Amino acid sequence: MQLMVWARYSLTSCTLLWLGLGVLLRILAQPCLTFAISMSLNSAAFALTFISQGWVAVRDLANIGLIFILLYTGFIVMLRGETSGTMQVLARVVVIALIINFSFFLTRVAIDAGNVVAVQFYNSISAQSIQTTVNEAGVGSTAANWLGIL
Repeated sequence: MQLMVWARYSLTSCTLLWLGLGVLLRILAQPCLTFAISMSLNSAAFALTFISQGWVAVRDLANIGLIFILLYTGFIVMLRGETSGTMQVLARVVVIALIINFSFFLTRVAIDAGNVVAVQFYNSISAQSIQTTVNEAGVGSTAANWLGIL
């Protein structure tokens, strides 16, 4: 009998613990998600100078590496060590150079295209304000209705 009482209280306390952890997680996650959504729907993040400056520095270092590879390939061709592998290396270096130098532009195009779609979804959402939800039905009953519990 005591074991059943202990098990019932243990289950209740465990449920309350998980519920408390869920509420804590929601309290911590909500500002992070709000910030992430506001940043993703706003293209001003791309105007930040440290992103452009960082990309320029990494691009320049990669281009220096590609120049050294091209110099090495040029010496191999000049010393008559030309093989089919040398031409493949040259073709790969040119393709990699194009990818590196246009990566920022291509990334911005992809992100902006995603932002256009996200803004369309965001603008098509028709929901009442959270204050109206709390005042009329309460958050718990709204969540329960949405989950199909009530």
